[in-house]
Amino acid sequence: MYFAPALHAEWLKIRTLRSLVGSLGAVLIVTAAFTALAAHDAGGPDTDRLYAAFIGVNLGQIAAIAFGTTAMSAEFHGGALRLSLAAVPDRSRWFTAKAAAVTLPALAVGLLTGLTSLAVGKAVLGADGPGWGEGVRAAVGCALYLTLMALLATGLAAVLRSGVATLSIVIPPADRRVVRHRRRGGRRRRSAARPVRADRPPPHPGRLPRPVERSRGHRAVDGGGPRRGRVEGTAPGRVRPPGPAGR
Repeated sequence: MYFAPALHAEWLKIRTLRSLVGSLGAVLIVTAAFTALAAHDAGGPDTDRLYAAFIGVNLGQIAAIAFGTTAMSAEFHGGALRLSLAAVPDRSRWFTAKAAAVTLPALAVGLLTGLTSLAVGKAVLGADGPGWGEGVRAAVGCALYLTLMALLATGLAAVLRSGVATLSIVIPPADRRVVRHRRRGGRRRRSAARPVRADRPPPHPGRLPRPVERSRGHRAVDGGGPRRGRVEGTAPGRVRPPGPAGR
């Protein structure tokens, strides 16, 4: 099979999977929404205009990663990979077609996302917004960045053959650190809210272990059965000799 039919087949897969179409839509919606929220609170003379206009890309890239991961990991479910390789026996040609089918929509959506973020940032920031010259260059860079993140996820999913493993590696683990910090703080607050009273007796005084006396060169005496050990009135390390009855 030539390259054009293979590319058309991969494009049909991406166009007919709702999860992939939803991931591309989430790139645009999430980026524009968080850009509007962040730019609304970032007004001022000391604000970085480009950063405020494109800050939503930090979260929009997660949807781009999910798009690239799902496009490849779908081949490992239901025997789809066997059918794909039966139609395109050349693995390099098949993977090139898969990468091209991921690159083209990701680049188009990334460029649309960059221009939308620029328009939203200029509308929210007003006079503090970026100019069109630097804004268009930033929009092109945003499109390239989102496309490369989608391709990175696609290649990593092809190596690992698991969408969950790919997402756990590529997506930044910032939320996990925040949750872990909150859990540690919660345990500290619970322990501080219930102090231990010094005058309270132990809950089970009869179950406490009895004190153990040790003598040099002999076993410990813990109140158990008859055993050799230290006897009251003798020096440490010395044992009273048995009486006539013991002989």
